[in-house]
Amino acid sequence: MTKGLHKTIVSLTVFAMTFMYLLVPAQAAMLYSASVTLSNPAASGSGTHAFSMKVKTPATIKGIKLQYLKAPSGSSQNPTSLSYAGAPANATSLTGLTGNWAVDKTTDAATDIYYLSKAAGDALIEDVTIAFSITGVGNPPISDGNTGCTTQTGDVNDTTGTCFIKISTWDTDTIATMQDETTNAANIKDSTTVSFVVTTLVTMTATVDSSMSFIVAGVAAGQAGANDAGLVTSTTDPSTYSTLPFGNLTVGTPQLMAHKLYVKTNAQNGYTVKLRSTTDDTGAAADANGILKGQYAGNNIDGFSSAFGAPGVWASPTNEEANVNSGFLGVNSNDTGTIFNGDAALKWAAMENDTWNTVMTKGGPDLGAEADAHIVSYAIEVNVYQPADTYTGTFQYQATPTY
Repeated sequence: MTKGLHKTIVSLTVFAMTFMYLLVPAQAAMLYSASVTLSNPAASGSGTHAFSMKVKTPATIKGIKLQYLKAPSGSSQNPTSLSYAGAPANATSLTGLTGNWAVDKTTDAATDIYYLSKAAGDALIEDVTIAFSITGVGNPPISDGNTGCTTQTGDVNDTTGTCFIKISTWDTDTIATMQDETTNAANIKDSTTVSFVVTTLVTMTATVDSSMSFIVAGVAAGQAGANDAGLVTSTTDPSTYSTLPFGNLTVGTPQLMAHKLYVKTNAQNGYTVKLRSTTDDTGAAADANGILKGQYAGNNIDGFSSAFGAPGVWASPTNEEANVNSGFLGVNSNDTGTIFNGDAALKWAAMENDTWNTVMTKGGPDLGAEADAHIVSYAIEVNVYQPADTYTGTFQYQATPTY
C-alpha cells in the first residue's frame, strides 16, 4: 500500500467517524439527588408535593415537565385518580430558581402531566440544588388498576402503593414542544424518575376514663391559713377528716378549726365542692336553724348571723335570749372562686340546714396537688345566754365533677 493511499484511507475513516458522531442526538444528563416529598402521604389525601434535585448540565431552563406514572417507564399508564384541583398558578418554595414559574395543570390533565414554564428561564448551576413545591395535589388511591398507585408484592392488605414521576428540564417554555419528547429530545437538558409512596391511614382509638378523687384532711392546731375569727388567726384545735371536736367552749372566746380539701379530676369543665348541715332536717319552727343541738330539748347553736350569700365580718353573739343567736357557728373558704372573694375573702357565713353551698370550685381539671388544696374554716362562739349543755351537729361535703 502506497503512503498516499494510506493517508487517504485514514482521512476517510476520521471523516466517517466524525460524521457519525454528528448524526447521534445529544443525550440529556441525569438529574441526581432527586426526590419528591409528600406533606400528606395518605392515599387519596391532599397536600404539597415538594421536589428537590441537582443538575449535571449547566444551562438556562425554561420548562420543567412532571409526568405522574404507575411504573418507571415513560410510556407507563398514569394513575387516573390523581387530582389537580387545588394546584396554584405558580410554583412555590423555590430554591435555586427565581419566581414566576407558571404551572399548567390542564393541557395534559388526562395523562397526569404538570408543566412548569417561565419565558425568561433560570440559569442552573452544575451540582447546585433546585427545589420547588406544588400545593393542593390530590394523591391517587392505592390500586393495582389504572386509578391509583400500585401495591407491592406480598402486601395482601393493600397498605401502601407506589407511583413514579418522570422529571425533565427543558430549554423551552413552549408546552407543545415539551409534549413531544421523541421529536424534541434535543430540547431536554436533564431528566430522571423518582418514586413516592402513598399509605393507608392508621386509625388509633383510646378511651380516657373519667377520674375523680376527693380528700378531706384534718388540720392541726396552730396552723395559719385558716380564716380569722376576731383575734383568732390560727386554728385553736386539731380536726380530723370526720370530726370537728371544738371541746369546751369559753363564753366570749371563739374557737377555730379547719379542713383541707383536695380534688383530683380530669373533668374538663371542672368541679364544685359544696356543704350543708344535716343536723335539723325537720324544719321544726323551734330549732329550724339549729346547726348544733344540745342533749336537752330546745338547746341549739345557730348558724352565723350572715347568710351564705352575703358573708359578714365575724361578730360575737349578743342576743340575750337563750338559743336564739346566743351562739354562732360560721363557715369560710379561702377559695376565691367562691362567694368568699374580694371584700368577702375574710368574712363568714352561716352553715345552712339542707341547703348546699359552694366552698370550693374550679373550671377545669385539677392535679390535686398541695398548691391546689383549699382550706375551709369553721368558727364557733357562745355568749352567757347559751345554756350549758353538750352540743352535737353533723354536716356533709359533696364533690361534683362536670365532664
